[in-house]
Amino acid sequence: MFLVVAVLVGGGIWWWSAQQAELIASAERHEAEGVAFGSGRGPADCKNEALSRAGACGPMDMLCEVGARLFLKSCIGAAKLPEGFCRRVPPEDDLMNTLQYKLSECDSDQRCARVMTAVADFCHADG
Repeated sequence: MFLVVAVLVGGGIWWWSAQQAELIASAERHEAEGVAFGSGRGPADCKNEALSRAGACGPMDMLCEVGARLFLKSCIGAAKLPEGFCRRVPPEDDLMNTLQYKLSECDSDQRCARVMTAVADFCHADG
């Protein structure tokens, strides 16, 4: 058992060290694209573009979905937000209201719900 854990941990460390620069550059690119796209637009435009990007992700491509979330968070940060935009967005630790919010935004689309986590991340970044 110890050997299996050691191999998994070692493999994870090797993978991260091999991919670290590329992953950081990808995150920065998604954030920059979000800022550029969001400038002068509204949050619905950001949501639609982020969901379009997420829709192009493969079924098991979590890194692609993370890119869509980073895009959405930075896009909303650059967008023209209506007064009180964040008041209707519950923090992620408010499970029941978060579920209701995501259902209202996404129906039963799980990928949408995962991407929409970025809105709460933006709105409640300061705690």
